[in-house]
Amino acid sequence: MTIETYRVNDRYAMAMIGPVAFVVWRSPTITLADMRATEAHGEMALERSPKGIGILAFAGSAAPDREVRRLSTRINERIHARGAVGVAAVLDDGGLLGAVQRGMATGMVLLSSRSYPLRVFRHTRGACGWLADELRPRGVDVVPRAAAAELEAFRASYVNAGRAAVAE
Repeated sequence: MTIETYRVNDRYAMAMIGPVAFVVWRSPTITLADMRATEAHGEMALERSPKGIGILAFAGSAAPDREVRRLSTRINERIHARGAVGVAAVLDDGGLLGAVQRGMATGMVLLSSRSYPLRVFRHTRGACGWLADELRPRGVDVVPRAAAAELEAFRASYVNAGRAAVAE
């Protein structure tokens, strides 16, 4: 599988691997303009994979405010109506802090009113497996292990490049 980049800057990287559109947040804040860019990315992904896409977000330390979360929900609903099967959020911090973050995020998901599937994961492989299961009934194949390995390599390279730029 090959990663096709859509937009890369110092705040985020957006790309696709097969039918999975993903974003890696490097900035500690997410703006309304950032969220609007994710919608354009989702639209482009649907053009390239008209049978359906999965969306995967690596949240990192990004903490969107209420307005950004509302816009994100509206964007995800529009993208879902056009063919996205669901959103997988990866929060992979370890230890107690990571478990608390995932627990809070899962609680927010359960309490939110939305029309699209959304799940929180600790590991990329689990997120890719879930998206593959959601895409399979539409005749779209994803190999979760291969996709997860490529995503992790891309993410590590992008995040490490940001650390190197900060250190300079």
